[in-house]
Amino acid sequence: MKATSIPVYRVSRATARVLGQGHPWILPDGESDDPSDWPPGTRVEVVGPGEQRLGLARVEGAGPIAARIWARAGVETLDDAEEVSLRVKRAVAHRRGLARRGTSLRSLEGRPYTDALRLIHGEADGLPGLCVDRLGGVLRVLVSGRACQGLVGPVIEALEAAEWPGGPGRVIEVLHLPSAERPPGPLVAWRTAPEPDWLAENLDPRGRLRVHERGLRFQVDPGLGDPRRPRPGTGLFLDQRENRETLASAAPGGDWLNLFAHTGAFSVALLAAGARRVTSVDLSGPYLAWLGDHLALNAEFGVEAERHQAVRHDGRRYLASLNRRERFDGIVLDPPTAAAAGRRFWSVQQDLEPLVVEALGRLKPGGRLLVCRNWRRARGSLSDLVQAAAGRAGARLDTIEDAGPGPDFPRRRAFPEGDSFRGVIVRRR
Repeated sequence: MKATSIPVYRVSRATARVLGQGHPWILPDGESDDPSDWPPGTRVEVVGPGEQRLGLARVEGAGPIAARIWARAGVETLDDAEEVSLRVKRAVAHRRGLARRGTSLRSLEGRPYTDALRLIHGEADGLPGLCVDRLGGVLRVLVSGRACQGLVGPVIEALEAAEWPGGPGRVIEVLHLPSAERPPGPLVAWRTAPEPDWLAENLDPRGRLRVHERGLRFQVDPGLGDPRRPRPGTGLFLDQRENRETLASAAPGGDWLNLFAHTGAFSVALLAAGARRVTSVDLSGPYLAWLGDHLALNAEFGVEAERHQAVRHDGRRYLASLNRRERFDGIVLDPPTAAAAGRRFWSVQQDLEPLVVEALGRLKPGGRLLVCRNWRRARGSLSDLVQAAAGRAGARLDTIEDAGPGPDFPRRRAFPEGDSFRGVIVRRR
């Protein structure tokens, strides 16, 4: 399709400059065309001042994002079905490389088994507003934008045609749009309902699905139990898989602390790798109960409940309550952006650096600390924050290494909003 055969979307000089830097979103402003002139998903040619051609975009509509770039200027595109098929093939080919390096059965040819990973990561894979996760025998399609909502069908067809261990999988669609834009009816649903026997065999009574990560077993919640409250997450942060493996390699014989433990994936990985003791701290009783289920699921893989302590507590107050001599070989610090924490409110903007100071003071010499920050508007690097915290703690650091999302969550340099978090692993001298 030639660009001249589609509508022209004129944008401001400021928007043209941002797009020229590689950002994939067009944000509304008073000098750009009104995106509500076209239905969501419409392909438009983006033109800046002086008739500067900036590429093709798909309209999002009224809201915080006006449109999402579909192709840069000078890049030829096929019709939607063919273009989607091409982009899906590229994405799957990248993940198939992960499969050859260990994303396969635990007992198959001696390699660990992972069947929980991201196959399509939105803008980074050229499918803006769409993410697809492989969760065992299920493909979970997360739609977070209207620009590509109409392309879900072609995306699924392309995935079903792709060769992947375990076959194409059943499909769950999750429509995670702002509340004002949500249509009536269920927002989390099977694309085609599976047979009752399959449901009985694969989903537990709570609607959770079993998946594997490097041979360990976890239960994820695809969201079917509460279809009017769509959530992007499932109870297992797939983007932290590589960090779990990295820390597990240093776990044998050590004492570890997992703050903001969530459902305990880090704790399970550390125990399975031979940690002497792991303490998991979270303020949520349901998350800690879920963590207990994960421990039980992996008992045969060396995950012994006797070496684990679950503590329902706010992470900040828990650290402050410890004996002043208490030290750990490793600490996992992966807090939410914001959350209620008893009488206090947790804010990563205000509270992260003081907590890093406290955590560094609790590390043994040679101990490791994983620090994650998922605040996308943060200024300054996370490494600088940790270095400043180390100075305040009087802690000398041996190494500080990037520990961002795994390779199935690719990054775009000009698009920090596409990163689920930023992370570093430091080692204390």
